This record gives sequence, structure tokens and C-alpha cells, in this order.
Amino acid sequence: MRTPVEVTDELFARMRSFFDDGQLVEITALLTLVNIDRIGHRAVRVSAEAACENLHKALPRKRRRRG
Repeated sequence: MRTPVEVTDELFARMRSFFDDGQLVEITALLTLVNIDRIGHRAVRVSAEAACENLHKALPRKRRRRG
């Protein structure tokens, strides 16, 4: 499934009534990153949940200081 790229004038006007230009740019950037992440998971046939779990396992654990 592909996310539509076009935004109707009605949707844009509705979004504009709630958010300023900077906020709309931030929302668009966030949605772009989410979409890229989703595409990446589909490409390697891994669910987002499995990817997060495996990433968590791969990260170094924080060592507790003695003393």
C-alpha cells in the first residue's frame, strides 16, 4: 500500500487552522521518517515490534558503578 502524496486543499486548510508553517513542516518531517521506517521494515520482512526488540538487545547495557 502506498501513502498518497497529494493533499487536498480542504485538508490543507483544516491543518492550517490548527498549525503554523513551522509545525506543519515538523509534522511532515515526522511522517516522512515514520514512512521510511515502515518501508525499511517491509523490505527486510521484519515487523516494527521485532525490529525494536532486536535493537534493544543489540544496544550496550549501561553498567552500574560499584562503590
